Amino acid sequence: MTEYLDFSRIGGLYRDDHRRIAQVIQDVFPNVHLVRMDSGMEGFNPERPYGLYDRPQRLDLPHYLIRTVAESEIDHRLVAELLRNNMHDPNSEVSKIQLLEMSYALTEAKREEEVLAEKKDMMKSAMASKKHTWTHNGQTLRK
Repeated sequence: MTEYLDFSRIGGLYRDDHRRIAQVIQDVFPNVHLVRMDSGMEGFNPERPYGLYDRPQRLDLPHYLIRTVAESEIDHRLVAELLRNNMHDPNSEVSKIQLLEMSYALTEAKREEEVLAEKKDMMKSAMASKKHTWTHNGQTLRK
């Protein structure tokens, strides 16, 4: 099996919003991965270098490319599309606008989670420090 570049493992090489969308997709669909494709991968298109792959948990099932994605398409609309395609109930009353709103709320919640984690990490290091004051983002903070 070919090893793919995974946003969760390559640090700061890609934009934060790409990693955030990839994490939201993983939270909602644990088997679906957003990856940057290499030129040797099946289905590679240089104009659409990203791919959504389904990697089933069962080892006897092969992974497959759901679709290729252009960089400009990596936002909350991608999550909404996956949600819309995953709806099994033909009588569902969820509209396309509601799906967009829900997927946008998911991505914003993930962004807020990242901000809170960063603040928590900063406060842990500040409290462990022997300093009584320090500066962060132009503000002087005191213990």
